[in-house]
Amino acid sequence: MRSASVSFRPLRPFMLAGAIALVGLAVACGDDEEPGATATPATTAAVDATQASPGTATASLEAYSALVEDVTGAFPDVTLIEDTGAFEVGGLVGDGRRVLVFGTAADLPSFVEIEQTLRGILEADGWTEDIQYAADGPSATISVWTKGEDMAVLAAGVSPQDPGACPAGQIIGECLDSLDPSAINVQGSISVANR
Repeated sequence: MRSASVSFRPLRPFMLAGAIALVGLAVACGDDEEPGATATPATTAAVDATQASPGTATASLEAYSALVEDVTGAFPDVTLIEDTGAFEVGGLVGDGRRVLVFGTAADLPSFVEIEQTLRGILEADGWTEDIQYAADGPSATISVWTKGEDMAVLAAGVSPQDPGACPAGQIIGECLDSLDPSAINVQGSISVANR
C-alpha cells in the first residue's frame, strides 16, 4: 500500500515531484464539465477509432479501449466520463484519451482506493510505472506508466465541491473531514497517448 508521505529523494527530484504534484492536483481535481466531455454508462463504455484526436496513434486507442473495459469492470455502478485533451507532466506533453471515474465521497471510495484500483488495472495489463514522474500529496496523486510506445497518466484526487469551503490557510485533510461526504468530489482517471 502506497502512502501519501514525503519521500526522502535527493533535493532536485523532490522539487520536480512537488511541481508534478501541483500539475497532478490540477489534473485530478479539474472541472469535469470540460468541453467535449461525454458521459458513458459503465455498461456500454466503448471507444470508436473515429473518436481519436488528431495525432493519437491507433496503438493508443487499442491500449485505451482495453483500459476502459477494465475500469468498467472495476466500477460497474459508476458512469464513466470519456474525453480527449492535452496533458503535461514534467517534460512530457501529449494529446490523449481519458477515462474518468467521478463522483462524491458518499458514492465512491477514497481517492487513494480509486488510485490503487486503477494502478492494479495498469499493472495487470502489463504497464510499467516510470517512478521519476510519481508524486503524492494529501489530496492528489499522479503517476506515469509506459507500455511499448504508449504512455498512460494515472491521476486521482479529492476536492470540496465548493472551493471556498476549504480556505487556503486551513489544512486540507482537516477541512475535508469536516464536510459532508456528499459535498466532496472524488475522482480518478487514466489518460493514454502515444509517446
